Amino acid sequence: EDPDAVMPARPTKITNPIVTPDSGDTASSKYNVTAKGFFSTYTQKIEQDVLDGAKSLVTEASKCDNIKLEADGESVKNEANFMIDEWHHKYLVNFSVSATGDPKPFLAKYFEENVKQLGEAAVRIAR
Repeated sequence: EDPDAVMPARPTKITNPIVTPDSGDTASSKYNVTAKGFFSTYTQKIEQDVLDGAKSLVTEASKCDNIKLEADGESVKNEANFMIDEWHHKYLVNFSVSATGDPKPFLAKYFEENVKQLGEAAVRIAR
């Protein structure tokens, strides 16, 4: 055993500060959140079920059901995938939450750890 070895730090648990609007928490504030959505599909045109999947991922994290998704440019073909046509779609994701503190650290960690797989499509949200 190496006496100079350092134990790796335990990951710190990030508390979810987001509260539901009907919680009655008077110490909460409203935060407007803007993030980037990245969707990978095998179709050039984005399908509604992929957008619905993105919204459900945001809802799981934020307890918000009023989520706006706006295309951020045209779909781009992944030229590196020579086996099959794969398309990348970028979206701006906007929503509001009520929280007792800044929700950014919690949301960043949540979206980093959670990618939604929808059949042949994948949905990732980033800050």
